[in-house]
Amino acid sequence: MLLPILLDVFLWLGPRLSAYPLFRASIEMLQSPDMAEAMGPASAQQMETLQKMLDQAGQAFNLFWWLSPALLGVPGLMVGAPASKLPNGLPVVWPVSSGWVYFALFLALSLIGLALSAAYWGMLASRVRQEPLRPGRIAALWWGLFKIAVLLTIIGLVIGFPAALAATLAAIFSPWVAQLVLLLGLSALIWVLFSLAFTIHGIALRGVSMLQAARTSVWLMRIHSLPTTGLIMIALAVYIGLGFVWNIPPSESWLRAAGILGHAFVATGLFTATALYYVDRTAPQDAGDKAQVA
Repeated sequence: MLLPILLDVFLWLGPRLSAYPLFRASIEMLQSPDMAEAMGPASAQQMETLQKMLDQAGQAFNLFWWLSPALLGVPGLMVGAPASKLPNGLPVVWPVSSGWVYFALFLALSLIGLALSAAYWGMLASRVRQEPLRPGRIAALWWGLFKIAVLLTIIGLVIGFPAALAATLAAIFSPWVAQLVLLLGLSALIWVLFSLAFTIHGIALRGVSMLQAARTSVWLMRIHSLPTTGLIMIALAVYIGLGFVWNIPPSESWLRAAGILGHAFVATGLFTATALYYVDRTAPQDAGDKAQVA
């Protein structure tokens, strides 16, 4: 529980890395006369709504959120939660106005976030397997997580880009068809993510390669599809549902600390439950692999 707590406390009370100048530049580009003329009067209201959304997102976005990379990072309550006010006043804000600086920070913070996640999963796996935690194991976990991040990026591009292109072409004929195409693409992406949900477990708990861990995750989803899908759905429902509860206290209230503690406890408990499930369900496969080697 220590890493999620420390990360959330930092994201809550620590400084902010704001990309609002970059968002502001995008808004000014959308407000240019050439853009307004190209869009036409019919899209003026939609453009105004988009500008308001960009402005709100730019004011709330904190680049330090990349310390918890999506799907792979240490579970964080404050990731994606705006905190414009603190119990002790206003947060310190460091603006980032260069796109190149933003990209460099994105890479650096994401890699650091993967290192934190490797330490988190290393400690969790050592408790589940009842083995001592070695520094070399954390380094191997970091490399495995990096390869998973590359794999997920490729999958997102392979599925997302054709779906977006097909939806754009379908929108010429019917907006409903375009929405259906996007829905099909999203469904395919969710199915793939569900099939690979236990890849990180294979790397952390069995010490296998990323490809072997991915194959085992797909095998687990295929052989034990109903209990595996049920476990993932229940874990997501508890995680997301209680996330709303933990965020009820405003960021300027010290009660948010109770939410951070509760979130760390529940999130770590859920990850531990999936780890125990993985070890139990893959035990027959481990025995089969050992017999095949013998």
